[in-house]
Amino acid sequence: MPRTAVRVEHPTTAARMAAAGAGICLVSAHLAPSLVPPGQLVPCGPPWRRPLTAFCRSEPTGAAEAFIALLRGEARRAG
Repeated sequence: MPRTAVRVEHPTTAARMAAAGAGICLVSAHLAPSLVPPGQLVPCGPPWRRPLTAFCRSEPTGAAEAFIALLRGEARRAG
């Protein structure tokens, strides 16, 4: 199994480093086309899913409340 050589804060940094020849990386499909030449992209199967958590210091209101409601609806649909 390959060892992690570099950790970066932003996936765009990882994609740019890989495109420059510094190794390989996994990035979201929506980022790759603008950062990596098409000949260097390799699809890796079905999309990965992971749980997300919304956090706020007080009871959400307005736009934050609407956004959390949207997330909850998407979570129910995704099952």
